[in-house]
Amino acid sequence: MPNYATIAGQLTAESVDILSAFADARTELITQGAGDTYFLEINYTSSRIKRTFDDVEVISLSDAEQLRLYPQLGGLFNLAMRNLLYP
Repeated sequence: MPNYATIAGQLTAESVDILSAFADARTELITQGAGDTYFLEINYTSSRIKRTFDDVEVISLSDAEQLRLYPQLGGLFNLAMRNLLYP
C-alpha cells in the first residue's frame, strides 16, 4: 500500500531539487563565462536562464512550468559548455 505522506515529501523535495538545478546551472555558466545559448524552449542570455518565447527567467516560473522545462536544462548546459570549449 502506498505511503502518501512519503510520496508527498518526495514530490516536495523534487520541486526544490529542480529549482536548485536551474540555479546551479546558471551559477556554473556564469563562472565558466559561457556565451548566449539557445536550446529548444530555454536560453541562457545576460547571465539568466529564460523561457525563450516570453523572456521570463525560469526560476520565477511556476513549479509546474519548471518541471516541464527541466528535461531541457541538460541540453542547454551541454550546448553552452560545448560552445565555450569548442568555439
